[in-house]
Amino acid sequence: MAGSTHSKLDYARRHFTDEDAEKWLHQQKNCDYQEVDFSDNQLTSAGLHKVLDFCQRCENLRILKLFKNQINDDGADGLARLCERCPSLEELHLSHNKLTGSGVKRIVTAAEKSRSSNALPLWLRLEHNEVPDPISVLQSLRSFLSICDRRDDARCTKRKCAFSQKIHLPFFVQQKKNRWPREQQQEDTWSRSAPDRFSRRVVLTARSGKDVQA
Repeated sequence: MAGSTHSKLDYARRHFTDEDAEKWLHQQKNCDYQEVDFSDNQLTSAGLHKVLDFCQRCENLRILKLFKNQINDDGADGLARLCERCPSLEELHLSHNKLTGSGVKRIVTAAEKSRSSNALPLWLRLEHNEVPDPISVLQSLRSFLSICDRRDDARCTKRKCAFSQKIHLPFFVQQKKNRWPREQQQEDTWSRSAPDRFSRRVVLTARSGKDVQA
């Protein structure tokens, strides 16, 4: 079928809508895929359910890519069920969507509770969503779940956690309304120094006897 290559079903960057998902589901017969990619499309949570129904029939599914869509918390329960019913899943890519802290907690909790301690850590991408306070959410999840934020990016990889945790949440603190501390520090430095430079220019201009324009 068009869009598939061996064990990968690739529908990335196709302007795929919810209506397309429903039509596609009726046509798709083969479920022998290890990777399903619907990234960079226009799927909402309504169309997501159709895709998840199909994915649950893929007995050897390892990778699901849904980043850069329009998925919000209405899709969280379906994603949680997929994590519970698909023990072979190794990577779930959900970045650049519209999930809030509530949806994130449902997905992460289900994934962690259903994952065997002997399994590979789940590589769960949830950055660039709509979580207003990601640090607090991360701290809350880590207080009762086996989660690693991959601070040690040398030893923690997609297939191994240096701290023997069940779930990897790399880059989670990078949400749509949050910036890297380095970026904030640079801006703060500029903000502190800019008035000094401006004031100095005003003083020198005033001493020269010229009019000062804002």
